[in-house]
Amino acid sequence: MKLKIKNFQAIKEAELVFDKGITVITGKTNSGKSSIFRALRTLVANRFISGSINYDADFLEITLEDNNNKVKYNRKNSTTYEINDTIYEKVGRTQLDEVSEVLNMPEVEVAGEKIRLNFWKQMSYPFLVGKTPNQLFNFIAQSKEHELIVAKQESDKEELKTTEKQLNSILSVIDSKKQDLINLQNEVKDLEKYSKLDYNTLNGFYQLTKTLDTILTNKKESSEKLNDSITKYNNLKQDLETKKSKLKDIKDYLDLYTILDTTITKLNTLKETKKDLESKVSTKDLESIKTKQNTIKKDLELLSNIEILINSKNTLNDKLGTFKEQLENKERTINTYKEELKEFKVCPLCGQALIEGEH
Repeated sequence: MKLKIKNFQAIKEAELVFDKGITVITGKTNSGKSSIFRALRTLVANRFISGSINYDADFLEITLEDNNNKVKYNRKNSTTYEINDTIYEKVGRTQLDEVSEVLNMPEVEVAGEKIRLNFWKQMSYPFLVGKTPNQLFNFIAQSKEHELIVAKQESDKEELKTTEKQLNSILSVIDSKKQDLINLQNEVKDLEKYSKLDYNTLNGFYQLTKTLDTILTNKKESSEKLNDSITKYNNLKQDLETKKSKLKDIKDYLDLYTILDTTITKLNTLKETKKDLESKVSTKDLESIKTKQNTIKKDLELLSNIEILINSKNTLNDKLGTFKEQLENKERTINTYKEELKEFKVCPLCGQALIEGEH
């Protein structure tokens, strides 16, 4: 903090820099120690005292710089302030609110008396010392600190409520975890009895479970194979039905083939006599023959298709025989599986023959 004083009482011009902490000013009587104090009080409280201007000057200036703020007090014919480059005139004789706000040095009223918190007269009591309890209470109740305390109390109440809710939630979780712990302890007690079994007993249980697992696996595989066989059987059966339908169509074609075969024989005869006929018939007869030739050509194309069908029929007959043989094998396999699955003849655990009602 820096304080500049010009033409105030015994001080012509002075500049003082105050560091943080306590500053002690010493000097001879009437050397200006009290003038420094009174100049600072005049700037803060706007309390001009007649005769404060140095005897050979007609104005005074007091400047205080602190925390990047600058407050300058001027007095000539009237008092003016300059606060951070803003000029205030006609300020009266009471403390300026802008000064108290910038310097955080407000005047307060206690029992009807305005008191400057930061200044005391020589030989006077320190601030609030000697006041009645009621006066002290009124001061605290009217101060900004009281408002802050009330706001803090309200904030603390809300935080306390929130904390209590969180605490109750945490306690609920703790109770739940305690119950889980109790349940686990009970499960551990139930499992402790198994720890008393010897190695041979445990190994026997292990081998038994291993054997049962193998049996179940084999049974599952057999069941799956049986299902696959049944599926293949159904597919073959469906395929046979389709083949039967096709064979019926082939038979119809074979009947038609017989008819066409006779027609081909006749056509061959007609080919032999074609040249003779061409020399003997007229133009009109030739046109009739060409028409018949076209008909015969179509019949030949149909005959070619029938031959293809006959070849397909022979191929289908071969495949049908193979399918029938495979189907019979599958049916025998399925019957074998069914017989084996009806019952076990030998115990899967010990290998002894089973007798009904024993073992």
